[in-house]
Amino acid sequence: PSALSRVFDNYIKERLFLRDAKSRAITLTEDEKARYLAQFTKATRIEDSDIRIALPDAETLNDKLLVEKYLSMLIQPLAVDAAAVAAYYDGSCPH
Repeated sequence: PSALSRVFDNYIKERLFLRDAKSRAITLTEDEKARYLAQFTKATRIEDSDIRIALPDAETLNDKLLVEKYLSMLIQPLAVDAAAVAAYYDGSCPH
């Protein structure tokens, strides 16, 4: 797909995640905002001073951070032991 198509797809996915997070009444504390902002700036390599240029309003920033929290909540509970991995790869686990 074209770069524009990928950008649009990512935008739609983010909006869907945001809708899900809000429908589950997930919110951010001030400490979480600071922590997620630090993770976001590190992952995107955007300097703290440039974050306001990349995300000019507080609502956009809050939405991005809320999506990050929601995704981390979805991923965090996943735990797979070695036996489950072996079963998956040897074909004895339905997938």
